[in-house]
Amino acid sequence: MPAPARKHEHPQPADAIGQPIFWEPPGAFLKWSIALLLAGSATFLIVLFFVAPDQLRTARGGGPVVLSLLAMVALFLLRRGRIAASAGVMAAGLWAYTTGISLLLGGLHSLFIIAYSPVIVFTGWLLGSRAAIALAILTTGVCFGFLQAELGGFLPPPPPASPALVWVVQTSVFCFSALLISYVVNSYRSRLEKVRRLGTDLALKTGELRTRETDLYRAQAVARVGSWVYHLATGEMHLSAETCRIFGLPEGTTGSREAYLARTHPEDRSAVDLAWQSAIKGGEPFDHEHRILVARKIRWVRQIAELELGADGKAL
Repeated sequence: MPAPARKHEHPQPADAIGQPIFWEPPGAFLKWSIALLLAGSATFLIVLFFVAPDQLRTARGGGPVVLSLLAMVALFLLRRGRIAASAGVMAAGLWAYTTGISLLLGGLHSLFIIAYSPVIVFTGWLLGSRAAIALAILTTGVCFGFLQAELGGFLPPPPPASPALVWVVQTSVFCFSALLISYVVNSYRSRLEKVRRLGTDLALKTGELRTRETDLYRAQAVARVGSWVYHLATGEMHLSAETCRIFGLPEGTTGSREAYLARTHPEDRSAVDLAWQSAIKGGEPFDHEHRILVARKIRWVRQIAELELGADGKAL
């Protein structure tokens, strides 16, 4: 009995996730960033309470409170599984805070302006290079505005800062930078290790595939049964080694429907072509005996074909 046509569904490949937020699971990094932000804010408040004059405590005390609220919002989003939103809130919030506090505390002379660099790197890693470039351009524009405002006398002079406050701010920035670069390096190393493992697995599977292919060709040679795959989209027919031997062709020859029909006996050519067309258009199984010509000699072959269908039901 003729072999039934197989209807293989070819699922569409899933869209590659291009968002940088998914390059490496950033949940742990965001948690550490939020924890560091909360710890830095608390430390700043403690130092501010003990070393800052009374008139500066109120002016500067709002900054750590704003950072703490920002961290809490980011943590809330992270716990709800909204990683991208959490990263966006952290990046935009830190940049806006740095800009606002620098504007109030002396512009280019502000103690907090050093935070721009790690914030841009943070944004680039989690939100992509375009976001980092855009933020860098925006930061350059803001700093130029600070320059113009200072030259025009519109900015207040920077208030005095104790060495302890300077140390807290700079240490927080340094720790955040170290945390960021550590995760970036570890992510890069992890990717390299995954690529190495994938390469090793691919080499093993390629070796296994070649072994199976060799076994298949040997089995075909013993049984004198060849095989081929005809791709309708390209019109190419890939022939096995035994098929090439049956048709008297060099091994590795790429065939076509026209080339096959040209080697079919003239009296059988129309029937073979009609059977092929019926199979392709109607999805009918193909099982046909006919003659072929090999070096002017007649050979009888039996050809059995199965159709492979795509998701739209059309033959592939």
